[in-house]
Amino acid sequence: MRQKKPKYETNPLAVSYPNIRFYAGAPIILPLGERIGSLCVIDIKLSKLNIYQRAALEGLAKVISHTLLIRNCNNRANAKPINREHKSVIQFKPM
Repeated sequence: MRQKKPKYETNPLAVSYPNIRFYAGAPIILPLGERIGSLCVIDIKLSKLNIYQRAALEGLAKVISHTLLIRNCNNRANAKPINREHKSVIQFKPM
């Protein structure tokens, strides 16, 4: 029976430049459970996160989630109608 190769053995980022040997990620999760991405750290040296580093990575992912929510609320608060006759159509100001 043929053994399956781990994912990293065929990943171009691991088998050639930049030769990643370490990856850790924490999901960015919104309040309703939507996973919208992840905060990742990579290194060219094989490594392992300790419990404090893991907690810091997860904490930073939560900060990102909250920051995105605040930005979204600010965008909605600063929205202005495009046309007075069609108040349901709004335009967001860029940040």
